[in-house]
Amino acid sequence: MFGSLTDDFSQVVVFGEMKPSIAFTDRKSIYLSSKGSRNLGVRIINVPKVNAGV
Repeated sequence: MFGSLTDDFSQVVVFGEMKPSIAFTDRKSIYLSSKGSRNLGVRIINVPKVNAGV
């Protein structure tokens, strides 16, 4: 009945409503460099509208 997982498992658990926030998905990366893929990873939580420009 009980055993071990074959793969790693992670899940976000939230208690109550999360406060609004905007953050880059990877804090160690360099975004929008001339040699990069020109993608921007952003995590947006409880922000109804975002206006971004480059």
